[in-house]
Amino acid sequence: MDREVKRQKMQLDSLLINVSYENKKIADVENRISVLRDSVENGIDENIYRKCILANLNSSIALYALCMYAERPYENQRIKSEPEEIQKLFNKLHPDIQKMPSAVILHHKLILSKQMVKGKIFRDITLPDTAGRMVTISSFKGKYVLVVFWASWCMPCRQENPELIRTFKKFKETGFQIVGITTDQMRSKNECLRAIKQDHINLWPQLSDFNNLAQNSYGIRFIPANYLIDPKGIIIAKDLKGEELEKELEKYLNTRDPEPN
Repeated sequence: MDREVKRQKMQLDSLLINVSYENKKIADVENRISVLRDSVENGIDENIYRKCILANLNSSIALYALCMYAERPYENQRIKSEPEEIQKLFNKLHPDIQKMPSAVILHHKLILSKQMVKGKIFRDITLPDTAGRMVTISSFKGKYVLVVFWASWCMPCRQENPELIRTFKKFKETGFQIVGITTDQMRSKNECLRAIKQDHINLWPQLSDFNNLAQNSYGIRFIPANYLIDPKGIIIAKDLKGEELEKELEKYLNTRDPEPN
């Protein structure tokens, strides 16, 4: 199985090498690269991992394939986006396989993922802000709240900040709040504070998850990640990027012109 996955990825590399930017728009070329990558990755998932699961239900091989299948694709893992589907596959495994340590871990992740889907209550948590004050997520109840998981070392996270700032300024007076939760470790506290200042994201509370309390409570394994919750604390969207957040908020909130920089 791993050998076939490696072969498929080598095939993708050979296809990408032949993609040229010459006399083409960068956006068009990058879109082509994304199409090629998605095509190969989806092929790996459906034709290798999923088939391996169904063909080896009485073997630990199926469990390994299911763990891989559940954690893919990187930007929208099935265990988060399709927990019910992963649960169905898990239930097909032989009962003895379901008792294996890695199966128990996967099942725990599934339970957590099903609690973090659209329509569920966003569980409360209390973390320290940059000044050491304890802040509870539910203290912002009554507003639409975007809970953002990020880190100072995560460039994709920080690349989202200009758009977050713009959207925050546009909607903050009509019931919108952002709460940042950094996954930086204590040893990186200074880097985190520096990133907050450099990116001008001290406009909203920045909480520190030095003890991995939030990451474990919410099952955060990859960043950037975010959850949009309504005034009652119910999850209404997640992992919004770029203008997606603004479009989602426009469904619920009146807008005002952003403040000048």
